[in-house]
Parts: sequence; structure tokens; C-alpha cells
Amino acid sequence: MNTTSRPNIKTRFLIISDTHGVEFRLEAKPLKHADVAIQCGDLTNESKIEEYRATIRLLEDIDAPLKLVIAGNHDFTMVDVVVTHGPPKGILDYTESGQRAGCSNLFAAVARARPRLHCFGHIHEGWGAKLVTWRDRLSETPSHFADIDNWRSVVVETLSGLKKSMFDMKTVEYYTHERCYATGHCAGDANPLEWGAQTLFVNAAIGGNEDHPVQMPWLIDIELPGAEKKLTLELSPATLPKSQPAQ
Repeated sequence: MNTTSRPNIKTRFLIISDTHGVEFRLEAKPLKHADVAIQCGDLTNESKIEEYRATIRLLEDIDAPLKLVIAGNHDFTMVDVVVTHGPPKGILDYTESGQRAGCSNLFAAVARARPRLHCFGHIHEGWGAKLVTWRDRLSETPSHFADIDNWRSVVVETLSGLKKSMFDMKTVEYYTHERCYATGHCAGDANPLEWGAQTLFVNAAIGGNEDHPVQMPWLIDIELPGAEKKLTLELSPATLPKSQPAQ
């Protein structure tokens, strides 16, 4: 019997962390090429837009074709977004055979954290989005059977629903022009996301089947908390209280 073994491939990683919105100084900028660059969190100090922009510029200075980034405890406008490859069990995880392929431990972790957004893929036929409303009290072992309030949850779209809507020419023209499925859950929208009580789940698997080889990406609008503004009070000498003479 002929056996073949795959050769090991030397892979170079450039790893950084806790950059806190600071870019590389010219004399400290990494010059070596890496196959993968990893930033292990705390991209910012106060989660401000300019700090994120500085982080993007920092990453652009790294010579690596693949760059992986996660949020840290200082990046509090990002910690409400969970990204995994596979789905949680019970949510947008049905396979063509009708089996649920999601992870029960992942569901339990997300149910406890209750992020605003959880996006994933892996189960191509599970493409869709659902605004899940959690029950007030969480089970000791959270599951999709016991801890989702389905009466107050909203199915945004599923693959089967999308296929039915494609018989409407206006819908076809819209998606042909937009090239994505857009949904908004901000204040003023039809279904605004209620932080702490709801999570928007999105299965964004692009690869389809023979009938629909490419599925649409999702364009999502949700509200994230802004950075706290610090008030700096500047006092001129004229406004300072005058010292009282000693008695």
C-alpha cells in the first residue's frame, strides 16, 4: 500500500499585543517578512476611532499576507461582537440532512455572555440571520430548547425564505444591485436590538450549492457603545480662588 505524508511547512509568525493605539516608531518598525501576523488584543487604550485607525496603519506596516486580530479588554466597543467559524447549537445550524450541527458548549458560552452580535459560517445551508431574545433566567446548562424566547425572537432571513423571494423581480433587481443582504437593528429600525436581552446571530457562509453557488454577504447595522468623553477643566489664574491671609 502506497502511503504519502504531507511535508511540514516552515511558517513564520510575527506576534504583537497591547499596542494601545500607538504606531511603530520608524526605528522600531519590523522589517522581516512573516507568513502570519497576530495582534493579541488591546488595539486601543480608550476604544477611540483614531486609535483604531492608528492600529490599522500599524498593521499595514507589517509585511505579512495574513493578519489576525482579536479584541482586548481596552477595546470595549468590540467585545460585544463574537466571531467563530461554526454555529452554536440550535441557531442557523441545520444541515441538508436535517441535523443540527452546532456546538452546545458554544451556545452556552454565548448565552451567558449575551453579546450584541454573533457571526459565523461553516454550515453553508444554514445561511441566514436571527434576532434572538433570551429568557429572563438562564438555565444551569444553557440550551436552545430552554433559554430562547422564540415568541419574542425574529427570523431576519433564511436561505429557504430568500429563495422564495427571488421569484419577485423587484427583489432580484434589488439584490443584483446591492450585492449583499442588508439589515438594520438600531433605534428607529423595525426591530432594534435590545442590549443584554437580545443577540443578533448571523450565518454568513458564502459558498452555496449547484443551484446557488455563491450566497450573499451580510451588511449589518447595530449600535455599539461609544467611548466615554473625558471632561478636562482648564482654570486660568483669574478664576483660581485667592489664598486667604493667615489669621
